[in-house]
Amino acid sequence: SYSFIGWAISSSASTPDYTNGQTITWFINNAYFYAVWASDYQTITFKANGGVGDDTTQVAKSDSSTELELNTFTKLGYSFAGWATSSSASTPDYTDGQSITWFNTNTTLYAVWTADDQTITFKANGGVGDDTTQVAKSDSRTMLAMNPFTKAGHTFVGWSLDPDATDATYLNQEEITWFK
Repeated sequence: SYSFIGWAISSSASTPDYTNGQTITWFINNAYFYAVWASDYQTITFKANGGVGDDTTQVAKSDSSTELELNTFTKLGYSFAGWATSSSASTPDYTDGQSITWFNTNTTLYAVWTADDQTITFKANGGVGDDTTQVAKSDSRTMLAMNPFTKAGHTFVGWSLDPDATDATYLNQEEITWFK
């Protein structure tokens, strides 16, 4: 269904130029006024915005309280922070499931993601010293910790994700972009 929201001087207008009953001063002859209608129901489209999952939609009744549907998207190494009206937003406009009053327009909401803390554990791998850890944010530049271990008769060449590696994947204190 549709509701009357005002009058326009263009037949293709989606927003009114005048409200119903508004007093105006008219300077031209033979004017046509076209009724402007808005749907009583609007579509909210949810986009993953770099996350994983298909776009979803929700229908909301105009000018009434609506709870936003809960997020179903995921992004490895990130936590869902909320919804924004801009795909480039770093802070959300709405929280997950927030009750809002929706107005006379279809809209798209984009997931806002916050990088998780990732723990990097350094192991002596046959050397002397206790395991150490370092925290890095997903997808952020970080400098790896300095090697705190020693091993008699050996020279430290770097870090590897494989305990049996003979070549280093990362150098001591190398700056890397850490991914989960």
